[in-house]
Amino acid sequence: MNLADQLFNTIPDRRDRPAILGPGDLTLTYGELAKEVDDTARRLKKAGVKPGQVIGLHLPSDKDYIVSTYALWRLGAAVAPVPMELADLEKDRLPHDIALQGLIARRRDDRSLFSSISAGWRRKIGPNTFFRHLRPVRETPPGLDALNPAFVRFTSGTTGTAKGVVLSHQSVWERIHAANETMRLGPEDRVVWLLSMAYHFTVSIVNYLQVGAGIVLCPNHLGKDILASGRHHGATFIYGAPMHFEMLNLTREGSWPTLRTAIS
Repeated sequence: MNLADQLFNTIPDRRDRPAILGPGDLTLTYGELAKEVDDTARRLKKAGVKPGQVIGLHLPSDKDYIVSTYALWRLGAAVAPVPMELADLEKDRLPHDIALQGLIARRRDDRSLFSSISAGWRRKIGPNTFFRHLRPVRETPPGLDALNPAFVRFTSGTTGTAKGVVLSHQSVWERIHAANETMRLGPEDRVVWLLSMAYHFTVSIVNYLQVGAGIVLCPNHLGKDILASGRHHGATFIYGAPMHFEMLNLTREGSWPTLRTAIS
C-alpha cells in the first residue's frame, strides 16, 4: 500500500474542494494539489529519484512540504525529515545516521546543507524547491525496503541521542484511522495548522487530507493572525502548542464562531 495512491483514489470525488488555504487568500484545490504532486514527481523522476531511496526533506512547514512528500511517495521513495529547527551540527549528523540518496531544499539552503556529500548539480523541481543527489556515507540497513517505509525520522532526542524510527505506509494508514476515531474530522472541516511538519506530518497532515478536510496555513504565529486566518477561512479545528493558545488568550479581537475543536 502507498499513502499517495490512497490520497489520489479520493481526488475524483473532491477535485474542486479546498485542500490548502492560506497564507492569506491562497487556495489550492484537491485537483490542483494532485497536479502539483504529479508534476513534482515527474521532475524528481527525471532527476534520478528511484523507488526505495531515502530522500532528505529540508523545507518550512508550507505547501511545498506537502507536495514534496506526496511526490516522493508517488515514486516509491521514503522521506527523511530534516527539521528546520535543528542546529547546523545536528543537521550535519543526520547523513551519518541514515543513508540519504538525495535532498530537497530551498535555494538558500541548497548549497550549504550536506555540501560535503553533494553528488551532482541541483535540479529545480518547483518554483521554490530544488533537488540534489547525495553520496551516502553509510550503508542502507538491510531489509529497509521490505518495510515499505514512508518516513525515516529521528525522535526522543530530548532524553539522549535521537534514534531513527521507520514508519511504514501501512502503520501510518492504521494510525490516522485510529486518531480520527477521536478527532472525527471530515470533508466539511478546515484545520488551522501551526506545528512543524517535520515532526507532526504523519498522523496530522496525512489524516486531514485523507478525509478531505482543508488545511489552513497562517502567515505567522501571532495570536491576532491565527484568529484572523481561522475566521477568514471558517476553520473548525485547531492543532497547536500551548504557546499558540496563550497567544490567542491574549488576543482581544473578536470571536471564532466556526471553531468546534482545539487540540494542544
